[in-house]
Amino acid sequence: ERSFFSFILKVFFFTSFLLPKDLIHQGLVKNIGVSNFSVAQLEELIKDSEIVPSNNQIEIHPYCGQKELVQFCKEKNIVVTAYSPFASGKGNETKGFPLLLKHPVITRIGAEHKKTSAQVILRWVIQREIVVIPKSISPQRIIENGQIFDFSLSEQEMQQIDSLDADHKFIVPTWLKKN
Repeated sequence: ERSFFSFILKVFFFTSFLLPKDLIHQGLVKNIGVSNFSVAQLEELIKDSEIVPSNNQIEIHPYCGQKELVQFCKEKNIVVTAYSPFASGKGNETKGFPLLLKHPVITRIGAEHKKTSAQVILRWVIQREIVVIPKSISPQRIIENGQIFDFSLSEQEMQQIDSLDADHKFIVPTWLKKN
């Protein structure tokens, strides 16, 4: 059952990439991006299509730093865009993880810089040379999210945040969830 599911996913991923590939060759599209592709999927995509995607949008936050995938993308000149930088907010405590915005490491670093936990996390992502797309509906938080370029995290602070990595994703696409 699982191998059939994997086969269907592979067919979907790679056939859906053929149309945009043709559009690139026709000069109608400059770049193609992907989302949630692993190193193995990217390697296979590049091998099979001969086109390197320009972007891979993936879940990145201190509990899921995805170092290997980020490094691979950098080596292939694939821009990484991080979604869910605050570890998807609600419900994480019930999954065995403290709420990231209240994690003592993050709050302590924020206090030292006179910044919010969200600003510290966004700065951590930016300093890793990753594009980040935080979600907020609050006008004040949207403004605060942009106020991350007037400070830097030290190497030690970056390592402290890196140490929170548990390789844990909170966002699981519904089509991958088991019933």
